[in-house]
Amino acid sequence: MAIQNKIGRKFSACYCYVTFSRNIIYIEETLYILSATICLLSFPFSLSVVASWNRNLASEVGKIYPEEWRARGIHFMLAPGVNIYRTSKGARNFEYYGEDPYLPSEMVVPFIQSVQEGGVISMVKHFVGNDQEYDRYTVSTEVSDKALHEIYLAPFKAAVQKAGVKAVMTGYSLGSSRSDNLPAYCFGHGLSYTTFEYSDLKMDSVYAITNNSLNISFKVKNTGVMKGKEVPMLFVRDCVSSVVTPLNLLKQFTKIELEPGEEKVVNFEIPM
Repeated sequence: MAIQNKIGRKFSACYCYVTFSRNIIYIEETLYILSATICLLSFPFSLSVVASWNRNLASEVGKIYPEEWRARGIHFMLAPGVNIYRTSKGARNFEYYGEDPYLPSEMVVPFIQSVQEGGVISMVKHFVGNDQEYDRYTVSTEVSDKALHEIYLAPFKAAVQKAGVKAVMTGYSLGSSRSDNLPAYCFGHGLSYTTFEYSDLKMDSVYAITNNSLNISFKVKNTGVMKGKEVPMLFVRDCVSSVVTPLNLLKQFTKIELEPGEEKVVNFEIPM
């Protein structure tokens, strides 16, 4: 194998992440991109760009990305990352825009504008307080309202209000600014702005199955004060199988929208 291919294989495995969802292709901001025709393409990482203190340079870098992404049929760029560089041991500091809230707030604007003017949607991340990689799915980021607004939210505010970023990726950590340490910002955990109640579960008797299908129904009610969407899901388990089967196997799902206080009946039919 040629040295160029070895380098391309190594770095594409480390830094190039491509996801396919509903015919939309997402790609992480990367240092190296592997191509079928180009062995290796190198981009400056974010921290080096912001260290230039040059808004025009950030804009020029932002113009290059959409040219490459569109040539590969990519629609979303999962960048820039604007979490604050709070410790030198942060695993993804190279991907972020530094430790001061003002500098990234200024540098991220021309970058996002150039990316989106090139026909690719920029997705600023990770909202908010996702400043460490270790145990990031369960760690609680406890921060005062003052620090939250003056430091951690500043780059996101600039990305939305000044750059017009079209997408925001939620973070993984809990965010707390309350004395009881309960989550104050539960983004990224499958929650919505309202609450739902499930009730009145009904199922056909296994002795009354017709048309080789089993019918299941239940009610879902929006018990909150805001309109919201919910995805009821039906999982099954084979309790007597002689082979190993999943403990919970998804068989049906649907998506419903409910006004405050509204209730709907959901019906699922499972082929037998």
